[in-house]
Amino acid sequence: MSKQKRVLITGITGFVGSHLVDYLLENTNDKIFGLKRVNSQLRNIHHVQEKITLINGDLIDQTSLINAMNISKPDYLYHLGALSWVTPSWDMPAAYMQVNAIGTINLFEALRVTGQKPRIFVSCTPEEFGDV
Repeated sequence: MSKQKRVLITGITGFVGSHLVDYLLENTNDKIFGLKRVNSQLRNIHHVQEKITLINGDLIDQTSLINAMNISKPDYLYHLGALSWVTPSWDMPAAYMQVNAIGTINLFEALRVTGQKPRIFVSCTPEEFGDV
């Protein structure tokens, strides 16, 4: 296997994040860190908890993101953390904007402040682009 890289996954406890960590553990020797909210359910990753490092944090809390960058020092960042259910977004648009848009800005600012320069993957939805 290749040189061990450091990987940070936001949204690691979610559907996509949990499958990504399974894939990375099976196919790489990467050191995996996961950003998780304090009250996150861990059922999707309970089977790998001993193989990864979880960091408490929140996309809307800049201090916790800076802490996560200082701990993980990522070579790769998979940004999968978001509010993803479309229907509630119509009733709570400010919450969705805060987490999904401002949270992403906070994440990138934490990278800038700490001097981290990982390769970044940001997951998006085709809903952003409409019917093309």
